[in-house]
This record gives sequence, structure tokens and C-alpha cells, in this order.
Amino acid sequence: MQYVGLSFTVTARDDGANPTADAGDSIVLEFDELTNVTVGTVYIDATAVDAVLTMSTPFASAYHGNWTDGRTLKIVADGVIDPSFDLSGTVYVTVLATMNIRPLANASAPVFTDYAFLLQGGFYDRM
Repeated sequence: MQYVGLSFTVTARDDGANPTADAGDSIVLEFDELTNVTVGTVYIDATAVDAVLTMSTPFASAYHGNWTDGRTLKIVADGVIDPSFDLSGTVYVTVLATMNIRPLANASAPVFTDYAFLLQGGFYDRM
């Protein structure tokens, strides 16, 4: 079987605290297989997030990230979410080569880089 690379989705998640897009809400990058990341990094500051991801629209005035497992990177808003960061089909997140991410099962695979559109979830509580 020929290796064709990882893929990922981006989902907006509401924290349930109130019915607006605000601090505590997040975006979640879910890779389709386990990656070579070291899980257990409790807090990744915005500077470190910006070194490995780009967003077509700014996400929030302040944010941080953490790997929740070997497939899932969660970026949490610590400040106001930009109103244009929405599910309109125009917002996307790019994983940069500087993340140095590969499939766990194929350590010799090329470094992964790609983008995905934010098309799932939402930042507003369901009433």
C-alpha cells in the first residue's frame, strides 16, 4: 500500500458557558490517524500555535492549544473570537511543515502540510 498522507478536519466547539462565541470556545483539528506528536503537552501558547498553523481569518484575540491525544489538537480561545471566524465555508486552517507531523505508523513519511476548511460545529450554545 502506497502512503498518501494524513488528512484532518477542523470543527468549531462551544464550551456551553453562554450563547455567544467567546473565551473557552475552541476549534479542534482531528487527524485521520495517530501522529508522531508527543501527547501530554498541557499548554501551547499562541506564539507556538502560530509557528505551526496559519488561519485564513484570525481566530481570537488570544488563544492557546493542547494535544488531547495523538490525533487531536485543540485550540482554545482565551479572548474574543473574531466574528468573521465562522462556518461560511471561507475559513480554513493550514498545518505548516514546521509542525513536523507524520503518521505514527510511518516515521519515514514526508512531513505533513495541508489545509482544511472549517465546516463543522459551531460556537453558539444550542437552545
